[in-house]
Amino acid sequence: MESSSLSSIPVAGKVLRMTTAAEHGLEVQAWWGKEPYDPRRVGGDGWPKDARHKPDGRFFTSSWEGHTSAWIEYQASTARAAEARSVQLFLPDPEAVLYVIDSPDDYDDLVQVYPHYQARPEPCPDWRLFFETEGPDAVHVTAAGVAQGNPWFASAWTVESTAWLRPRLTLLETP
Repeated sequence: MESSSLSSIPVAGKVLRMTTAAEHGLEVQAWWGKEPYDPRRVGGDGWPKDARHKPDGRFFTSSWEGHTSAWIEYQASTARAAEARSVQLFLPDPEAVLYVIDSPDDYDDLVQVYPHYQARPEPCPDWRLFFETEGPDAVHVTAAGVAQGNPWFASAWTVESTAWLRPRLTLLETP
């Protein structure tokens, strides 16, 4: 889907284009966790001290498709399948600002514009600087973005999902 130029700031010769949840078509989102959803816990415990391929400590959701999501399906194939979990559904604010990763180039652009300098060879973005500078509410990785992912990125983002820094979500009834 073509993204708007809601926010586009050229840095290091690259422009990161933001879009809204409505423009991207982001609909009902599912959260799956060990404990019932608690909005006071959203936002995590600050930022990781070392580089990561995705912003740990954020509130993650995945698109709800019928009676499941890509994240729930993925977890069903792991050891976590036997654990008791809660599912909550949310409707994103149509005006929530997203950075969408739909291809390896989108991730690579993010790393080039906001590199996290580290001793390891894997390229990672500086998530704190990205969120503070660009100001998106979330980063959404599409199924296509995961399927085409580069080796560093694909090891962290296993399925379509959204990492919310500032969750602009309305809680819906439990499925």
